[in-house]
Order: sequence, then C-alpha cells, then structure tokens
Amino acid sequence: MQIDLKSARIRAGISTRDMAKEIGKTLPTLYAYEQGKRDPPNSVMETYSSLTGIPRDELTCLFSTTREDMVMCL
Repeated sequence: MQIDLKSARIRAGISTRDMAKEIGKTLPTLYAYEQGKRDPPNSVMETYSSLTGIPRDELTCLFSTTREDMVMCL
C-alpha cells in the first residue's frame, strides 16, 4: 500500500511546522514536497519514514516538472 507524504504526516499527528523543523527545511519547501511541486531528496524521504513509522518503500511523493505529467518518486 502506498501513502503520500502529507497523509503520512497527518496520520502520525505531526504538524507541518514540526515536520519542516525535523527535515531541516522551510515551510514552503515542505509544502512543495507534499504537493508534488519539488522532488524531495532521499534524506527527506528517510526522515518521513522514520518519524511516521511508514516503511520508505510505501511512501510516495508526486513530482513533476509539469502539473499535467505527475509521477511518483521511489
């Protein structure tokens, strides 16, 4: 089962402010990751996995250079 970054964070009860602090990024950057506007680095994906308790291979993020062509990062 795949779960997106935002859903994983919400399920874990982690606020956007706390997650941004944990991954060492600004709120706008966190929003961009969760909305698929930027591709998060592996370190961010690993931190999400660690903090949410969801295995890394079950976390997905939508990323695309164009909004019409969304792809999942693995």
